[in-house]
Amino acid sequence: MAHVCSSCGFEASDKFKFCPMCGSKMTSDDESAQEKYKFCPKCGIKISADTQICPNCGINFNGIFRKIANKYDIKIYYTDVDLYDINDLEDFSSKISFDGSTPITLFIKNGEETTTATRIEGNVSTDKIIDKLKKNGFIK
Repeated sequence: MAHVCSSCGFEASDKFKFCPMCGSKMTSDDESAQEKYKFCPKCGIKISADTQICPNCGINFNGIFRKIANKYDIKIYYTDVDLYDINDLEDFSSKISFDGSTPITLFIKNGEETTTATRIEGNVSTDKIIDKLKKNGFIK
């Protein structure tokens, strides 16, 4: 049976106890049947009403990171490894180490992540995002 994250709306295999997208505890479809839904304005899939990032197309409903990136003219990209086929996942995993249990922000320069110590893991405050961007040289 599929599990649906009550925090972000991500659907995952029942083998996950915690959402591979946001780290929240997973619930079965039956448990979340009473939950309210909305439809993603970009790709149209049905998602939880409190979803912050669409698990299908990656649109960010919260937009904190995107607002910061726009303010400081920083180019950002979003990818969802749960949507990768096995070959793409193996290729990505050979370049970037991750456990897949919590959303992470990577800082890549010249095609490489120089250190995992600068990553942002999970949902964090605006101040912490700005601080990490400054430490990584994206903001002066």
